[in-house]
This record gives sequence, structure tokens and C-alpha cells, in this order.
Amino acid sequence: MTKANLLNRLRSVGVRNVLVRNLVSEFVGTFLLVFIGTCNVAQFHLGREKTTTWIGVNIGWGFAIMFSVMATAKLS
Repeated sequence: MTKANLLNRLRSVGVRNVLVRNLVSEFVGTFLLVFIGTCNVAQFHLGREKTTTWIGVNIGWGFAIMFSVMATAKLS
């Protein structure tokens, strides 16, 4: 399967409704934010504060925000 053929197949299943596209984008962005941020906090507590510090948790939440915004910036 060529790259162009794969892209055309993916575009054919794309959502054309702007509202639905924005809702899915917001859902994905929120999911990424909560998932990455919660994983940072879980790693902090499960590691008994030996593997990271509070500044590491804060930086992790910052990266979670950055990745969420980067993933959904074009749509919402």
C-alpha cells in the first residue's frame, strides 16, 4: 500500500462536521492532559518520592499541557 493511497483512505473516513471534529479534539486533548498528569503524580507516589521530586511533578504537568495543546491546536 502506497503512502498516498493510505492517506486517501484515512481522509475518506474523516469527520466533516466541524462541531463533532471540535468535540473529539477537546476530548482527546483533555484525555491526554489528565492521563499524562495523573501518571506523573502516580509515579511520584508509587516511587515513594525516591525517583522524583515535586518539581518533577510540576514539570510533568507542564509537559502534559504542552502535548495536549500541540495535539489539538489546529482543531479547537
